[in-house]
Amino acid sequence: MKFKVILALAASISSFHAMADCLGDICTGEKVINSYNEVSTVLAIDSTENKVVTKNSSGTLRSFSSSELSDEVSSSTLPSGKIVIDEYNIIGTVNTVFRNGKVVYRRNGYSSDTVGSNLSPEIKENGSLRGGTRIIDEYNIRGEVGRMFQNGATFYRRDGYSSDTMTANPRNLILRTDRHGDLSRQ
Repeated sequence: MKFKVILALAASISSFHAMADCLGDICTGEKVINSYNEVSTVLAIDSTENKVVTKNSSGTLRSFSSSELSDEVSSSTLPSGKIVIDEYNIIGTVNTVFRNGKVVYRRNGYSSDTVGSNLSPEIKENGSLRGGTRIIDEYNIRGEVGRMFQNGATFYRRDGYSSDTMTANPRNLILRTDRHGDLSRQ
């Protein structure tokens, strides 16, 4: 069976009229993502036909128009290893970013990667809030800020609770203080 696949690939590649290393931003040997959110590696390019042969992680060979593919890029806002939160408020870690804005990331607690495009990176501070800041939430429960994300999602641990609470609106959190003007805590 593998021999037939290799022969089919050889025939496909040898039938390419003008083999090229790159076609626009798509180059042989690079990771690409197609319109089905499938990540694969470029094996061959035919510049006269504007066709690209790819191989995915399960070994399937496919031919695409170069316009159906997007190449891997480096991102300063979402580098590999960056902690992010997705549109479902699930935290994960960035693996690969593509030119079309799609990102391959691993959600915490999941065993396989996910492709998304609406991700927000973790930040160290949001105004006067930072990790470890003592707060009082909108229900007058004291707690401490844990993680914050650029989209405003803020995780905090309420005093006496064993898991985090999330708010999408950090303005609901008030900085806890022992002194306010002439008033002080005894």
